[in-house]
Amino acid sequence: MDSPLRILQLTNRIPFPLTDGGNIASYHVTYYLNKAGHKVTLASLNTKKHHQDPAPLQSIAEVVSVDIDTSIKPLGLFLGVFSKMPYNVKRFKSAEFEEALIRLLTENTFDIIQLEGSYMALYLPVLRQHSSAKIVLRSHNIEHEIWQRMALNEINPLKKWYFNLLSEKIRQFENTTMHGVDAIAAITSRDKEYYQQQGFKGELVTINAGANLSKFQPDFCKTTTGTLCFLAGMDWMPNQQGLDWFLDTVWPEVKNNVPEIRLHIAGKAMPEKYYYLDDPSVEIHGLVPDAVEYLQKYEIFIVPLLSGGGMRLKVVEGMAVGKCILSTTVGAEGVEYSNKKNIVIADTPQEWIAAIISLLKDPQITQSIGQEAAKLAMEKYNWENLVDNLISLYRRLN
Repeated sequence: MDSPLRILQLTNRIPFPLTDGGNIASYHVTYYLNKAGHKVTLASLNTKKHHQDPAPLQSIAEVVSVDIDTSIKPLGLFLGVFSKMPYNVKRFKSAEFEEALIRLLTENTFDIIQLEGSYMALYLPVLRQHSSAKIVLRSHNIEHEIWQRMALNEINPLKKWYFNLLSEKIRQFENTTMHGVDAIAAITSRDKEYYQQQGFKGELVTINAGANLSKFQPDFCKTTTGTLCFLAGMDWMPNQQGLDWFLDTVWPEVKNNVPEIRLHIAGKAMPEKYYYLDDPSVEIHGLVPDAVEYLQKYEIFIVPLLSGGGMRLKVVEGMAVGKCILSTTVGAEGVEYSNKKNIVIADTPQEWIAAIISLLKDPQITQSIGQEAAKLAMEKYNWENLVDNLISLYRRLN
């Protein structure tokens, strides 16, 4: 029997509570590594914006956290224009965190150091200097593509210019630092192809993120027909951008055709502007206590993303709940879907309007798509199996 692995996992925030994709993707890896008998040390920046008590994680990992203020500051934005280091990355630089890492690496011997996301590659020099462990980048997305797409869909010329500049700086950072790791576990096959094209020479695999299938279960008896729902972390700019696009370009025409339709909008960090929408057909829920219970209530789950990268875990979780998901191509990236079988893909306002009207007219088709989605989630996106693939990668490296 193989001996347990010692794993140091680095995150740019405490991966808790499980209210957004980044936290979910990091937490479940920690949870299932621990469940498989491996020793995990979680070293996390504890940001002012998302500050959390690490206590809930101490049952699955040894936790070392360092407080940091990553708030966006006007001076930092300005100086970032002239800096080679992208401002979005530089905000996560902490001398105190480096000191904590040096203590950990001096006092312990690790088999694997796992970086959750490309920003944590900031700490590669310290890790290489003080440890001989194999380093794995778990790539949640190609970060610069998010800003590239944000720029493409931005109307304000100053913002468009800054997003393009930021995207290029992050691209250079990603393409340089990726050669400092031993392996990359990309979260989507599309992202894996990107690293191949950039000439990465280490071991390169695709290991998706998943859903907690013991919790996310279909219950079609709870569904109210004639309803749409949206659920996303609203402190991530692409989610706001996508929702605004939907409300401005799709929703008015849908209401004209289906006056009785209702839209439910939920998510953490809900901006105040949505509570002031003068629209009785829209209900704002803010942060919901139970995502499963929320999703089970509504007929169609919309994912109107125009930008972003990696894989949307809310799509996988929506599938596991048996929802008929209507998404843009960008929103469904990373999921091995079949259009109109287990998801519906639409990209233009006209396609969205037609899809919503068609689905609402035929509840049987809508439910059938949701049932097929649940089957796909069960077959492909079980966290336990996905983490087993990660452990196999670790074994090959050692």
